[in-house]
Amino acid sequence: MANQIDEMEGRIEALGLPKGTSFRGYVVHLPESEQYLSHVEERGPNQTNRMFVRTPDQAQIHADPDAARDAAADCRSAGHEAEAWQLFSDGKRFYAAPMPLNGVAPGHSL
Repeated sequence: MANQIDEMEGRIEALGLPKGTSFRGYVVHLPESEQYLSHVEERGPNQTNRMFVRTPDQAQIHADPDAARDAAADCRSAGHEAEAWQLFSDGKRFYAAPMPLNGVAPGHSL
């Protein structure tokens, strides 16, 4: 657990986020429209409604990165370009950044 905290603190620093910023979870980001997945409603066997918002503070937050990746994959199967991103907050603003693959990914502030 301490190693995960150290890794996230290092990630926050590498992204250049303000001191006191904390990790909030994982969100699904649609890069083309700059939107975030807010809610998924299964209405039947072949009908799924997905709602999207413009700001990450209103996005559906996942505690587990695999859950965010699965939600992004579901969005892609429905024709949306979607990625799992990390969500941070300093108590005043929210910051979303792509999940790193090899090394630290660039940040995206909203």
